[in-house]
Amino acid sequence: MLNLRATPIDTGLPSPGEMTYLRPIATLLAQRSMPAPIEQSERMARQQANMKDHHDQSSRHVDLPPLYTGQRVRILDKTWTVVEKCQEPRSYMVQKPNGTRVRRNSSHLRDMTVLRRSASFAD
Repeated sequence: MLNLRATPIDTGLPSPGEMTYLRPIATLLAQRSMPAPIEQSERMARQQANMKDHHDQSSRHVDLPPLYTGQRVRILDKTWTVVEKCQEPRSYMVQKPNGTRVRRNSSHLRDMTVLRRSASFAD
């Protein structure tokens, strides 16, 4: 009878005896052993590597052409001008029409000459 009361009802629930006495009860039944922490960390590292591989497969990486100083670029339907290339990769200082200078990544900038050419082809 003790062994029956010491058997858990479900994987996430305690046994009826533990619920009655509010503590684990001693029995001769075999206990579930917890996996070693090393096994868990190795499994987690494999999972993280797998997630990274799946992310890298689905993410887009587009090599955009470099921009030059004085080039007209578009960002959010506004026309700005490239002032200089920053030391950081793919970063440019651009100037707004009101004179404000801000740094932007090349992924946010679109060349205006490409847009004009495509518009002329559409006509």
